[in-house]
Amino acid sequence: EATDNPGALIKDIRENGMKVGLAIKPGT
Repeated sequence: EATDNPGALIKDIRENGMKVGLAIKPGT
């Protein structure tokens, strides 16, 4: 999910027992 606050999203995902993956889209 796209987010302006990846830290909070990662925390929410981990709290639900899931692993986190991150992809960064550079400005084009």
